[in-house]
Amino acid sequence: MEGTAEMLSDPKYEVELNAMATQLREVSRKVDHNLELKGEKGLKMWSAHMDNTKQKELETKLEFSENNWLKFLERHPEVKAEMSDLARDIQHELK
Repeated sequence: MEGTAEMLSDPKYEVELNAMATQLREVSRKVDHNLELKGEKGLKMWSAHMDNTKQKELETKLEFSENNWLKFLERHPEVKAEMSDLARDIQHELK
């Protein structure tokens, strides 16, 4: 994992990664702002509600972010290979 962190901290990736992180933070803030959680008194049950238009907007932004990540990996095959290695290492550790 340290090798992955070191690789991703390279300045040639930093601007793109920071832009993607900013987009995801914006989505997270909007979810926090628009998600309504309601608990039932005396029951250990919760319900969640979000306006459908806000949900669709957030889904679109998340899809855009996912596409940006995939495009980033296509532009940087060495990062894609590192991410594959990292995923494989994590899967092995979890077995």
